[in-house]
Amino acid sequence: MRTADERGCDWDTVGEYLGRLDNGAATKRIVYLADQLGINPRP
Repeated sequence: MRTADERGCDWDTVGEYLGRLDNGAATKRIVYLADQLGINPRP
């Protein structure tokens, strides 16, 4: 995730994909990892 963020990951697109999955656990994992790594997926 850190590398993706450094390379300019489009977090809006990631959010769209997570919404399509309709999997709350996957969303929670992404949010948890972002928090632990100090990544702010929202500009």
